[in-house]
Amino acid sequence: MPKTYARPADAIDLNEALTAKVLEPPEEGVKEAPFQKQLVNLAVALGWKRELIYHTHDSRRSGKGFPDLVMLRPPRILYVELKRQKNAYTSPEQDEWLGALKECGAEVFLWRPLDWDEIIRVLK
Repeated sequence: MPKTYARPADAIDLNEALTAKVLEPPEEGVKEAPFQKQLVNLAVALGWKRELIYHTHDSRRSGKGFPDLVMLRPPRILYVELKRQKNAYTSPEQDEWLGALKECGAEVFLWRPLDWDEIIRVLK
């Protein structure tokens, strides 16, 4: 029979440590791709399944203006457009998609790194 060891009183809970790490806001000036990766990791830590988070290809391989992420955690479905913090604006095609999805009653978000607190609140 294998030996069991008592957990030291000062041991760090790995799950708590990892969750605390993903809750940290993005670094200032973060580009869109690392911001997206951090957001997806946060979502997974908060109970969203990675397999139900879809990232569309850029407009060369998918519909122009379609949101960056589609995130499902039944009964919710989120359409998310991501932008870096500065000098990044939505295109007319993105505005059309986001507006049409809102008109259909979808949960639609345009998030930048400074929206981190809102992102956590929405994904919980």
